[in-house]
Amino acid sequence: MRNDHSAKRRDKARAVRAVLTGMTVGSILCVLLLLVSVYVIVKLPSVPYGGIGWLTMVTEGVSCLVGGYISGRIGRRRRLVLGMISGGGIFLIMLSIGLCFGGTVGLVTLLRLAAAVMGGGLGGLLAQTLRTSVRRAR
Repeated sequence: MRNDHSAKRRDKARAVRAVLTGMTVGSILCVLLLLVSVYVIVKLPSVPYGGIGWLTMVTEGVSCLVGGYISGRIGRRRRLVLGMISGGGIFLIMLSIGLCFGGTVGLVTLLRLAAAVMGGGLGGLLAQTLRTSVRRAR
């Protein structure tokens, strides 16, 4: 019985570590991709204003996908859930940064939340799928 309790504790610790690592890597990747995007936008002669919002949403979705993938790889169990939590955490980090600089919350924010959670969940599923396909190839 004691071994069962310590195994549950290790699983919880692994899940927390997986989510925090995925959120950290995903947030850093998101900031780096946004910096590259800003550099490209500044160098362009004319930029459609409507495209900037979509560019940031895609950037955040890709970052959540990578964060969810890393969470799924580290977590080993419940990869979809860990990826979704990681994506939601990345969204909350980016939302808080945006609100600090005068951003607003609206319907687009809900779309960004959905993209972040689905991207993280998809990353968690990819962690499972790629892991099993590599095993089958051997």
